[in-house]
Amino acid sequence: MPENIKPRISIPKPIKILQADGSVKKGQLIVYKFKSKQGGVTINSIKERAKEIKAKLTAQNVQGKIQTGLSTPMGFRSGKITDIASQDIDLWDPTLYNYDALDADKSNEGDWYNDGEGKVKSFFFYVQYTGETMAGADDDFNDCVYKALCICLGEKVIKKWAKPSSLKRALRLDRRAQVSFEHVDKIEQWLNVQIFISGDHVRLPKTNAKQSIYLCLKQNHITVDKTHFGKKQRAVSYKERLPLTYHYTPLTDSYIAYGKLEGDTDKEYHSFTTTEIRHMLAKPISSPYVLIKVKDKKDLEQEYHTFVTEGKALKNITKDNINIFKSGNIKNTALDLFIKNTKNITADPIHSIEGQWIHSTYRGGMRYGKAYAGILYAYDITSMYPGLLQSACQFPYKEGRFLRLSQEEMNGWKDKNGQQYFKFGIYTAEIHGSIDKRLFRVSPDNRYTHIDLTLAHKYGYTIHLPQTNECNFLFYPPETRLAGCTLFKEYIDTLYPIKNNHKELTYPKKLLNILWGALAEVKVSSRIYTSLKDNDPITLQVGEHITNFKDYGKKRLRIECANTCDMFVSGYARISPFLTAMGRSQISTLIHENLGDNLDCLVRVHTDSIYSRIPLKKTYAPKASCKLGSLGYEGCCRNASYLELAKKVRGNFSYEP
Repeated sequence: MPENIKPRISIPKPIKILQADGSVKKGQLIVYKFKSKQGGVTINSIKERAKEIKAKLTAQNVQGKIQTGLSTPMGFRSGKITDIASQDIDLWDPTLYNYDALDADKSNEGDWYNDGEGKVKSFFFYVQYTGETMAGADDDFNDCVYKALCICLGEKVIKKWAKPSSLKRALRLDRRAQVSFEHVDKIEQWLNVQIFISGDHVRLPKTNAKQSIYLCLKQNHITVDKTHFGKKQRAVSYKERLPLTYHYTPLTDSYIAYGKLEGDTDKEYHSFTTTEIRHMLAKPISSPYVLIKVKDKKDLEQEYHTFVTEGKALKNITKDNINIFKSGNIKNTALDLFIKNTKNITADPIHSIEGQWIHSTYRGGMRYGKAYAGILYAYDITSMYPGLLQSACQFPYKEGRFLRLSQEEMNGWKDKNGQQYFKFGIYTAEIHGSIDKRLFRVSPDNRYTHIDLTLAHKYGYTIHLPQTNECNFLFYPPETRLAGCTLFKEYIDTLYPIKNNHKELTYPKKLLNILWGALAEVKVSSRIYTSLKDNDPITLQVGEHITNFKDYGKKRLRIECANTCDMFVSGYARISPFLTAMGRSQISTLIHENLGDNLDCLVRVHTDSIYSRIPLKKTYAPKASCKLGSLGYEGCCRNASYLELAKKVRGNFSYEP
């Protein structure tokens, strides 16, 4: 450059930039103005100065846009707006444009440019500062990155870095330093999670982790991008509501309720029409009441006081994390807590064919019983399903792949020790052999999980894959699965200590046990007919089938339907056949190991409990002292009795023989 021109820098001017989503991004505009006093500056010299400006701004981690302006003999000309971080600064070049011969006023621009040796008297750099690739500007210590990570990942972050200062030490940063994108790369690797950042700067993940979180950078401040959170549990209010227990009386087609109404402090029993109750149930968030359905009219008052007492206790113990006055019933409360803990994980919706396979594979826990009276020894697994859910066992949450599998292909799956194994998924298969129903539960639809096939192979049963023109294997590859501890550990760690430390409360146990069933809930639509004639048909939509039917008399009829084309409420319903298969495998293995040749001594097995005429081979600690998911001894009863097909074994069991 022929002369050392120093820029005249303008005072920063605040700017507002409208975004596509309607939001406004704030920034600053600064003009670097250069003016020659010795005959002008060539375009090529200005290009060199542009490179210096870009290098300086990039070194400072400045984020924003830059545009050049040139005062040429033909008037003012400007280059394209470019991104400081990712693009070279653009200078106006007339040789890049083709002008029509009629544009006489522009015909000499190419001659003036002279391959970059044309001179200008002044030029400008317009810099729009919209932020830097630094995050953490929220307080004196710049801890917003840590706070956002905790919101998304919870205990996973706290276990690794108990405090924000611990994260800063791990990154070798000063306590008040902001976190750069290079540091985010390290955090992503340490936590094994994909970190997406949008806003003033876009960052894409550099790992292939299964779990993803979404953050937003604005004005050097990181927040959680809540647009990527899963849906909020429906019917959960933002404010507390008044509880009402209610019971339906078919004879009068009305409801009786117990509780306090708004503005009514004296009366406790109330009468509601069917229309009024339906309106409150249809709009639970706007309704001032939480409705608790009670089967028996005489329990209205007791259920009300239980709800109030335990609701207040859970609210205080969890510091409002569990508030049934907002969430309502047990199922909604469980789903609300689960969604809070898995905001950054989204399950794929379940489409028709996959849904039908999942539904036909599910068949509950292991069940067996024979009539007996005499001495019995009782054993029970402590919270079996919660124990499996919070383990390292894998569960699918994304859509699987349907495959045609030959018998030879499946038989060829061997581990490094030459042992048969089965890939994760659901099979259409036939199980043959001397099947013992005390150890193995047969599927009437010939649908089995890989866990079922592993158990069948262990007991020496023959596994046959029917060879038709249809797919016989629904495969869930590793990328479609997550460990149970990732999905459920925080939920169970919240409730299990409350269950153990507050024996007077019944709701914690209900919340522990209801979650997986709530996640696997089938969509049910109910319709009430009030004036059906004898020959009037009930119309079913495509894919619909009746799941429940109730006749109230007086031509009043209620039906409940499910639709095979859209069967499940949640994509997490995929866990149900695998979870119950794990439970059957666990209890079957315990029976086989402990009774073996004495299987005839088995009187009753129901999901997670075992009743035997003789003590089990291994010694088990009393159930009261057992850990989550382990088998415990419940005692002995010398005069126990069990009637075949009965729900419970009768007798008082104690630890004394």
